[in-house]
Amino acid sequence: MSIDDIRERLEVNFTHIVFDYAGKHCGVDPLAADRFDAWCGDEDEEFESVDELIESPFFNGKTLKEICDEVEMM
Repeated sequence: MSIDDIRERLEVNFTHIVFDYAGKHCGVDPLAADRFDAWCGDEDEEFESVDELIESPFFNGKTLKEICDEVEMM
């Protein structure tokens, strides 16, 4: 899935994404227009925008932008 597809799911369709990465169950829940809850394994973090989320090295030290082509969204 491309980063543009992910952005559309989170910002426009307001739906969650779930995937496995580096042996960890990960995902993002859009809770509000300015609140996105992300988790990767036992770690979780809240982000204030999709841009902040996709640029943060939250997913096992990688950004969502870096790994989006490597993972299959469920």
